[in-house]
Amino acid sequence: SRFMAVTLSVQPFLAAAAVGSARNPDTVGFLPINTKLKMAGRVRVLHFFTHHAQASADCEIRIESDDGSVRSFHCNGP
Repeated sequence: SRFMAVTLSVQPFLAAAAVGSARNPDTVGFLPINTKLKMAGRVRVLHFFTHHAQASADCEIRIESDDGSVRSFHCNGP
């Protein structure tokens, strides 16, 4: 298996936070992002057998509206 990493560079969007705080000062706004990843390819076992493999994952990322930080990151398989 191989490690895969994602880097998100998000600028703060203060307008959404201002609207949320005007209605309720205790409310903090966030931007939900839903992604789906599908990968397919060949897997070699013991450098002799070749097998076709597929993998997929659904991920949800929540980004804080006032400072652009990642609030939560959750992925699950099929």
